[in-house]
Amino acid sequence: MKNPKQKTMVLAGTGSILILVLGLGVVFPLGNRIMESSDELVLRKREVADLQRASDHATSFTKFRGERAEELERVNNVFVNAQTPIPFIEFLEDSAVASNVSFEIAPGKISQVKGDPWLSLQVRIIGEGRYPGVLEFIRRLENSQVFLELQNITLTRLEEVQGSEEASVIVSEGVSFAIVLKAYAKEP
Repeated sequence: MKNPKQKTMVLAGTGSILILVLGLGVVFPLGNRIMESSDELVLRKREVADLQRASDHATSFTKFRGERAEELERVNNVFVNAQTPIPFIEFLEDSAVASNVSFEIAPGKISQVKGDPWLSLQVRIIGEGRYPGVLEFIRRLENSQVFLELQNITLTRLEEVQGSEEASVIVSEGVSFAIVLKAYAKEP
């Protein structure tokens, strides 16, 4: 070689090219992998935080449910059992006896009406009794522990004529009634 200065320059140039090649070939891909790993780590941290929040909500709900079990049971009891509405029918019968009215029940089928959030059972009740008793029966329905909607009530005075045709007097306090109601139901 020619002189030591040129040797140094060639070595410095070769070293610089070697460092540049190593930098582009090794350091750049390594830097990319580090960036990908850090993005994945941030994503995993978010997932862990979301899972922790979900776990906290579940724990909170379980605690709430335990503290409010009695109230939740009362809320659950306002719905008619979809498979066996017998307790609801017994409630209607007991209310009729207490109100001194007679009636017949024509229960419909349980269905999901569009726009309603729950299943419902449509019931038609036809009966008769004295006017105050019928009003008491309706009041008992309105104040029942069952979640229901009185959709239609029709009352008709029963006429009992007393006396002759010229001097007839209506003496009955009796009424016939027809009630259509919707009782909301739950699946067991």
